[in-house]
Amino acid sequence: MIPDFEQSGNLPRGRFVATVQEVYDVLVKGPEFTSSTTRDSIWDDFTLLVDSIKRKRVRVPAAFVGGGFVTKALNPTDIDAALFIDTSRISSATTLTAVHQIATNSNSVGLKVDAFLIQWHPDGSENGGDPSYLATRGKWDDFWQREVAKADRHPPQRSHSMPVRGYLEVILDGYI
Repeated sequence: MIPDFEQSGNLPRGRFVATVQEVYDVLVKGPEFTSSTTRDSIWDDFTLLVDSIKRKRVRVPAAFVGGGFVTKALNPTDIDAALFIDTSRISSATTLTAVHQIATNSNSVGLKVDAFLIQWHPDGSENGGDPSYLATRGKWDDFWQREVAKADRHPPQRSHSMPVRGYLEVILDGYI
């Protein structure tokens, strides 16, 4: 469920699980976004990116979605997403490379998506694919809760590390 925005325009601090339909209903077609000129096309680009990965026969259990798209901004410029890919069903290194290229090149092919990958495996980090899974997942969990203006990012300040906003875990294929 997607909670109401706070006065700041952000979601409350934390991670909130949502379905694709909820994101569409609230953040694309919600009443406060009826005059948005960007949200429809940004969401279309996100779904196109996910579909491109799925065409490689790769499951995408979920995505952490954060940044301006999950705020009250009427016309965000893009959507930021850390996509979980199920490595337990990838048997070819070329498939994994192709998925990385799709995500990495999403901006350069004109999609309004900043995409990152998290290699997920049902056995967890001990027995599964990417041994750095927990660190990568934690990195994105921490990152999406921060709010730092691009102009203020260098040098980093202590205040930049504070969790002050929320983000979504959008369930796509599910963790099955």
